[in-house]
Amino acid sequence: MMLHNAQIDCRPLTGLQDYLNQVRHRPSTRNVPQLEAALMERAKNSRHRTPNNNDLLEFIGDRAVNLIGALLVEKVKLSKANHKAVRQVICTNDTFGRLAFYLNFHKGAEMDERDAQDVDDWNPLSGVHPPKVLADLFEAYAGAVYIQHGWTKLERWLRELLDPIVMVATGDHWLSSSPQQIFGDPICQKVSHNPSLETTNQGKLLDYIEFKKGFLAKHGQPLLEALPQNVKFSFDTSVWRLRFTSSICASARSSSTCGLDMSKLQPRALISSR
Repeated sequence: MMLHNAQIDCRPLTGLQDYLNQVRHRPSTRNVPQLEAALMERAKNSRHRTPNNNDLLEFIGDRAVNLIGALLVEKVKLSKANHKAVRQVICTNDTFGRLAFYLNFHKGAEMDERDAQDVDDWNPLSGVHPPKVLADLFEAYAGAVYIQHGWTKLERWLRELLDPIVMVATGDHWLSSSPQQIFGDPICQKVSHNPSLETTNQGKLLDYIEFKKGFLAKHGQPLLEALPQNVKFSFDTSVWRLRFTSSICASARSSSTCGLDMSKLQPRALISSR
């Protein structure tokens, strides 16, 4: 049994799990909406089959959190399949459990003995999923916020909490899916092949550039305007290089052509820069 747990502890972290484990990215407890004492006590009562436990609050919070998560993903979706996949990365017991842990929702909470032991034994820096009771506490707190403060304040709080991790979850999906899965296109019958890692990364990079072309064009325009007017760009597909010509290059070297090796770019770097 101990060997089994040790093997699970070695499970690699996803990008989202690693993001939440970094101190600078952890959610701040200062932004958590405050609750009245009686409602707080109920939200933190996770003991099963006890009076005034948080089952109802958890039910309400589950629906509210999943709806708000779906609305956030709607802003960056590429297709229905992409929307569903990214939403399922965010709206999971793993994500909610980690958020609850870093927001200290488990401190002072009433739990069954087994749940309390599982929380004590769980290592948040590992790839092991947190105990479900943590996700239940997060959803119950969200339900309590809705009851006391209403939808507007709940949505504002969850947007502040979830917005930063939406793009991280999107990055996880980009780096683990094929273009067909991302865009929802039917996969044609082809002869099986194993593309090299470089080819796969280049394909994902081009797909991501296509997806973000509007953003890149808008924010890249000031850079283009800052260049001398005689700078001209061309793309050499034979060597996968972006070439540009200018008087600066000509004076610096005998050839008037400079190049940027696009094959060195990786999708993760582009995603993290966003």
